[in-house]
Amino acid sequence: AVLRKPDQGQHTPLEVLAYHLTQAAEFPEAVQAWLRAGIHAAQRSAHIEAIEHLRSGLALLGKIPDPALRRQLELNLQVALMASMIATEGATSIRVSECCQRGLELCRQGEPTPLVLPFAFGQFTFTYCRGQVQEAESLARLFLSMAENAKSESGRVIGHRLLGTALHGKGRLLEAKEQLELSLQLYVPERDAATTHFGHHEHDHGSGLDSLVGAESSNSMDGLL
Repeated sequence: AVLRKPDQGQHTPLEVLAYHLTQAAEFPEAVQAWLRAGIHAAQRSAHIEAIEHLRSGLALLGKIPDPALRRQLELNLQVALMASMIATEGATSIRVSECCQRGLELCRQGEPTPLVLPFAFGQFTFTYCRGQVQEAESLARLFLSMAENAKSESGRVIGHRLLGTALHGKGRLLEAKEQLELSLQLYVPERDAATTHFGHHEHDHGSGLDSLVGAESSNSMDGLL
């Protein structure tokens, strides 16, 4: 009973709580605990530890019969894993791309979720930094469309900038200028500073993705945890 009451076990390390919930076959609670442990480790910049915890959670998903809950938990695990993978391996790591592709696949399977934006952002960064400019343009257009559908103004700021970046990489300078100007017109510092600070380098894209992941995953997890 104590394992199910965070107020009574608040001083127990999250990974210990997750381990005991796993041993007790309380799998939904165990996955949530592994997720929380992974996020907590990442906040301390202990990304190797975070990856281990998040993978422990992913390994238990097959034991959760409710497909909607299983999907939501995996979305949160994958987006957290993506952020720690970028921190340890860089935005061009194939394993980062695998997280993004799996996340996008999950997003297509159920109800709309704001987590689609970090996954699309991450996959754009992967393709653009690897010189796959045509695919990057397609992903930028997808990102912008999803941001518009989600009525995300910060997402629109990012989407126009991604598209401008991709078009610039293809030498379509006038179109790129138009998209970048649209991004600037929509930009509101108080609203957008945390989620739109990235540039043309891999490190900058990764920093922007970390902020975007944090904003969207926090919103997604509010109702889950």
